[in-house]
Amino acid sequence: MIGKPKRLKKSQKSLNGKTDKKNSLSRKVLHYVLAAGFVFAPWLGGEAYAGNIVRIDANGASIGDNLMQNGVADIYAGEVDTSGKVGLNRFNTFTVENGEIANLYFKNSSTGSALDTLVNTVENQINISGIVNGIRNNTIDGNLYFISPQGMVVGSTGVINAGSLTVVAPESDFWKYYFANADTSANAVKNRNWGRLSDEGKINIDGHINTATGIDLEAVSINLGSTASSSPGFSLKTGVVFNETVNTDDIDQQINNVLTNERLTASTDENGNIYLYARKDEGGGYYAGTLNINNGLLDSAGNVRLEIGNTITTNEDASIKSGKEMNIFTETGSISNDGNIDAVQMIQITTGNSPGDSSDANFINRGTICSTDGGFSLTARNSVLNLGTIKSNGESKFTAGNTIINTGEIISENSNVQAHIGRNFCNISHKSDLWS
Repeated sequence: MIGKPKRLKKSQKSLNGKTDKKNSLSRKVLHYVLAAGFVFAPWLGGEAYAGNIVRIDANGASIGDNLMQNGVADIYAGEVDTSGKVGLNRFNTFTVENGEIANLYFKNSSTGSALDTLVNTVENQINISGIVNGIRNNTIDGNLYFISPQGMVVGSTGVINAGSLTVVAPESDFWKYYFANADTSANAVKNRNWGRLSDEGKINIDGHINTATGIDLEAVSINLGSTASSSPGFSLKTGVVFNETVNTDDIDQQINNVLTNERLTASTDENGNIYLYARKDEGGGYYAGTLNINNGLLDSAGNVRLEIGNTITTNEDASIKSGKEMNIFTETGSISNDGNIDAVQMIQITTGNSPGDSSDANFINRGTICSTDGGFSLTARNSVLNLGTIKSNGESKFTAGNTIINTGEIISENSNVQAHIGRNFCNISHKSDLWS
C-alpha cells in the first residue's frame, strides 16, 4: 500500500516536471484527475460559483447554513439507525460546483463509530461538478446512497469516489415513506425496496464514478456521456484501488486519493458489479425506461446487468466492459449498439423480455461484441440485424421471432453458432459461422 500522501511544497516539482508556483496550471487541472488512467477533463474557466448543500429536518424545514464553506464541505450523518450501522442525511439541495469538495463521513461525528451505509436523501436534483468522497475510517469506503425523486446530474468535471454507490430516483411519495427516518432507510436499502421510479427523475453522467465494489443507478431515464464529440467522455468504474489515507481539503492532492495501476483482489472483485435499472411498468404491456450510452467507458470488475424497460442505445464512442458476465435486456423495446461490448465470460442479450407489445423489440449491431472466455446468447422478440462483429469463445445462439439478417461477422472460436428463426433468415456475410 502507498502511504499517506504528502503535500506538494513550492520547491517540489508538479506533475509536468516544472516548479510548482502559486498560480500553477496544476491547481487548475489536478482536481479533474480520474481513477484508472489519469484522464484530464478540460478546464472550463469562467466565473466560479459556490456550491449549495443545505440540511432539512423530517418536516422539510431547513437546518443551519450552507455546509459548503470555502470550497469544502465536511458532512457527518445526521441520524443513525438502532443497529448503529446505517446513517441518514436529509438535504433540500446538494450541489457541488467545479473546484469544490464534499466529504461524506460514515459516522455521526468526528469521534463517532464507523457506519457501514450512509443514505443521503435530497428533495431537489443532485448536481455534482466537483468532487464527492465517501469516507469510512479515513479511506474511500462504505456503501454510499443518494436518493432523490429529481435524479442526479454529474457534470464533465464531476467525480464521485466511494466504496460502492447507489443512486435512485423514486417517486416522491415512496421517497418520503421509505426514507422517513434512519430505521426505515435501513430497511429500504437492506431489502432494496424504494417503490416506483419517478417520471421526472433522470440520471445524467458526463463525469466520473469510481468505486471499489459496485455501482447501482436506477431511474426512468439514464444517460451516460454527452453526445458532443468534444466531450472528454464519462467513466463508471468498479474494482478501483483507493489510497489508505484520503486528503479531504486540498484540491491539488486529490490525485493521491486513487491508485490507478491496480485492481482489487479477486475476493473483492466478485462484488464489483455495475447495475443499471431503468424500468417502469406503465400497464397495458408497456414499460417505460431508456438507457443512452454515448462517448465514454463503463468498466466493471465484476458483472454488468442492464435492465431497461424500453430502449437501449450505445454510440460508436461508447465502451462497456465486464470482468465477468454481462446481461442486457429490454422489456418491450429495441437495442441498438454502435459501440464496443466486451465481457470475459458469457454475454446474454434479450429484447422484448416482456410478453407485452414487443413489435419494436429488435436488435441492431453495428459495433463489436466480444466474449473472450464465454459464450454468446441473443434473443430478439422481433428481428436481428448484424452489420458489425460478434465473437465468442464458446457456443453462440441466436433466436429471433421474425428475421435474422447478417452482413457482418459472427465467429465462435471453439464451438458452433446456432440460429433459431421464426420466419426469415439471410446470411450474406462470408466471414461467419452462422447457420440455421
